[in-house]
Amino acid sequence: MFLIICNRMDDIQLSASKLKFYKAFEGASFVPKCVYRLDDVEMLNTPIIAKPSEGFSAQGIEKFDTYEDAINSKMEFDVWQEAKEIDREFRAFIMNDKIIHIAERITNTKNDKSVGKKDADEKIDLIYIDQDIDKFPHLERVEEIKKELGKKVKLEFYNID
Repeated sequence: MFLIICNRMDDIQLSASKLKFYKAFEGASFVPKCVYRLDDVEMLNTPIIAKPSEGFSAQGIEKFDTYEDAINSKMEFDVWQEAKEIDREFRAFIMNDKIIHIAERITNTKNDKSVGKKDADEKIDLIYIDQDIDKFPHLERVEEIKKELGKKVKLEFYNID
């Protein structure tokens, strides 16, 4: 058995580009404050997360605790955003507008490649722990984000972190 998922090209391109995605959803409740030029980083609160438009598994992403560190970086970025302090991180898998799975994302402590500790070109190293959807305490928030995303993007399969 196999599954074929067809998505509209415009929606795929929007979801594949961090720059296009953040600009399309600027001001949305689930998007941190962002700027798109290095000259504007001082408009953000520190710490700052800087990202290239393309990539996955946190490749190319760096965390800066000061404006000076961000400005002096040799890396090139497309998006700078205020870092969110989080205790736990989850990934919700959405298919045909329905949440089908939720997993907690935990840094592999035996190989800590979390943002701020890994080199910019390295991938983040995570362990996924399945969650019970029916008992998930943030389900309502995931549903809100899913609904807000659905107003602009029609993907058949995607995830929300």
